[in-house]
Amino acid sequence: MHRIYTRRRSPLESSTSCRYVACPEGGATLATTFTQIPGRALADPDPAALIRHAPQRPALWILLFLFIGILLHDRLPVHPILYASLAAAWALAACLFRRHHVLSITLLAPAILTIGLATAQVQRYWFAPDHLIHQVGADPVLTRLRLRIVEPLIIRASDRGLESAATVAQVLAARSDQGWRPQSGKLLVRLQPPAAGWRPGVVVQAIGDLSRIEAPANPGEYDWQLHFAAENIALRFSVKHAQESRILADTGQGLLWLARLKVRQALDAGFGDKRQLDRALLQALLLGDNDDRLEEVWTDFRRSGTAHHLSIGGMHIAAMSWVVLLLCILLMLHPRNALLITLTFAIGYALLTKPSPPVLRSVLMCSAAGLALLMRRNTDILQCLCVGACAMLLINPLDALNPGFQLSVGTVIGMILLTRPLQTLIGAFEHQHDRMARRIRPPTGIAAIVWFLRNRAVSLLAAGVIAWIVSMPVIALQFRQINSWAVPCSILLEPIVLLALLTGLAKMALSMVIPPIGAIFAPIAAIPSAWMRESVSLMAHLPGSELPTCPIPVWLLLPYFALVALPLLPSLRRRRIAWLGPALAAFLACLLPLWTYAHAQMQRDGLRLTILSVGNGSCAVLELPSGQTAMVDCGTLFGDRLFDMTIQPFLRDRGILRVNHLLITHADRDHNSALPDMVAAYQPQTHLHATLGQTQPLDDQCRYEILWPPPGTPLTGNNASSVIRISYANQSILFAGDIEEQAIQGLLQSGQNLRATLLLAPHHGSAVLSTPQFIQAVAPDQIICSSGSRLSGRQKAFDALLLPRTAFRTGRLGAVIVQINPAGQVNLQPFRPHAP
Repeated sequence: MHRIYTRRRSPLESSTSCRYVACPEGGATLATTFTQIPGRALADPDPAALIRHAPQRPALWILLFLFIGILLHDRLPVHPILYASLAAAWALAACLFRRHHVLSITLLAPAILTIGLATAQVQRYWFAPDHLIHQVGADPVLTRLRLRIVEPLIIRASDRGLESAATVAQVLAARSDQGWRPQSGKLLVRLQPPAAGWRPGVVVQAIGDLSRIEAPANPGEYDWQLHFAAENIALRFSVKHAQESRILADTGQGLLWLARLKVRQALDAGFGDKRQLDRALLQALLLGDNDDRLEEVWTDFRRSGTAHHLSIGGMHIAAMSWVVLLLCILLMLHPRNALLITLTFAIGYALLTKPSPPVLRSVLMCSAAGLALLMRRNTDILQCLCVGACAMLLINPLDALNPGFQLSVGTVIGMILLTRPLQTLIGAFEHQHDRMARRIRPPTGIAAIVWFLRNRAVSLLAAGVIAWIVSMPVIALQFRQINSWAVPCSILLEPIVLLALLTGLAKMALSMVIPPIGAIFAPIAAIPSAWMRESVSLMAHLPGSELPTCPIPVWLLLPYFALVALPLLPSLRRRRIAWLGPALAAFLACLLPLWTYAHAQMQRDGLRLTILSVGNGSCAVLELPSGQTAMVDCGTLFGDRLFDMTIQPFLRDRGILRVNHLLITHADRDHNSALPDMVAAYQPQTHLHATLGQTQPLDDQCRYEILWPPPGTPLTGNNASSVIRISYANQSILFAGDIEEQAIQGLLQSGQNLRATLLLAPHHGSAVLSTPQFIQAVAPDQIICSSGSRLSGRQKAFDALLLPRTAFRTGRLGAVIVQINPAGQVNLQPFRPHAP
């Protein structure tokens, strides 16, 4: 639905009429339409015209082929110069045959595709000759660097009370045997504990571990390498102690950084200790900043399917711009001046927020629309969106692989194309006599208000349904889940979010203009934030709010979106039967959780063991033949988010909905740090520190037995670790925990049969005096070590003892997957495609 405010100029000004037209863009977007003919918009309001007049609106097709080319960048050989040459050749051929429209367009399509392919490969794989990445191999290197800080420090607190900071820095020079050498490149800096004085513009000298940002090490894990590659960051620099760094110079913070700091200080003013959570939520909502306090709130937004409200994007910028535009209307400003003021505010607001693809896309879209209006050109909303998206991808091609870009751009395109046809379909169910009566005598008074609210509700419902249908496969593909209540929750939450945006904006403006009043206004601004938190908390706990899905092939998206696009076909667009396509697509997508569960059960052919790569820790997942799941240990010393970042994504990837058994070998943190999260999420039957002689079936075909420690043992620490042997199909797996010399000697002297097919090496593959005798007693076919990428001296000694054999270390190879079929055949495969 369009709301039109018309201001006609006097005959002395011009015969041109001016309109302010508000069009919903995933929630809202802003455009202003000038037209030479009073009462008529230049943009074709019929979405199906995009099909009939495709050559007149080429931006959508350019964006599509550019996107496909970027998707193929890591599936084809890396030869960007060759692809760029092919693109130039095809573009030249298209120019030569420009009079033959079909042939010219056919040649332009592969040209645009190869442009996307070449630019993406250049960004992903090409680095300048003096880039620091050429000095770094597979293992971390202790390096002394000179850096210029680019972004403010983000402080994180662990559950152990330790603080660390992260930021992005530009490399200036690196120390070598020949002295300081100029180097280039951006890198991610991690500092523990945070150092005072580190801020944008400061030049520091520090010593730390320099390493490459690695690809995922476990199935289902988020690809941080690709994520940071979109920001041209390929390296990580870890400074272990603040004393190992010093500030060399301060080049100045810059006006933009100072403006961002001033705005955040204005928002913070007046919030007491009890309202810090509401302050953090407002800051995330208005400015896109992250805060550790919001971790539980983020989880609730994600579970309820309303995370897009918390992620700053087009709706936020549009809401703020609407306020400015309405003020301009009330002040009766000239339309051109109102447009310039609104665009200036939108660009300035985007600069003050945390940069992200949705924000950049919205600003580019508004800028394209504003430029077209100022030049008296067509302002087709879809064209503006696609032009902005194409500009983003040409500047930063790997943004196309960002889930935020895919959701924001894809969902908005779907809403522009399909929202109005769905509204028309819903309106067609009204009796024709009622429609005729309303045309003859328009409703007035309360009836007019009811009619207006009804239209708004239909508009919101249509937009929500289309957004859900379009975004559902992308969410399932990227996040391995489907939110059943996403549409009603989003619609119910939208008024509260808009109220929070407006009160937060008013709070910032008052604090900057009249600081005392701004501080007094803080409790009022916190009220919508509190309402939002409480509402989302209730929505997140609705049954079926978060249904996991297994990975789906990308090619399945083609028939899905073909069904969704059926109402756009010229031959079907006026027939209700065309909407069976989107309805069928949505129904099939809703069956994904059931298909996930069935697929996971059909894959249970024998016993599957996955030793996850968790750094210095241990976590093993057993998928039992009966369909149940067991875990042995769930801990790490590397970070505090093992459950969120590794375990849960892996379980979702495998379609595992429940963990039945959880065995913990001993009480050290590197074996049980994720225990509280596991118990809260899956309520498994937990077996803690069992002792010698205990034997229990995990299911009807698989059992475990405890070989150590003996009952009443005085041993403590690592030597008190449980040693567990799990047997299936005449094969066995021995989990040695963290046992050391004393426990190994006790096992060897106990006279027990220690033989096993696979051995999970003791203490993460560390050697002691009795290690050769222990390995000889176990006589494993393969040895797996759960360890980090950097090996200690004892771990290197363990590997030397095995020569000429080699252990499978998770720090190098990622997760190690072992499959034992019912016939007893064993297949071992590391997650990363590297030979051990």
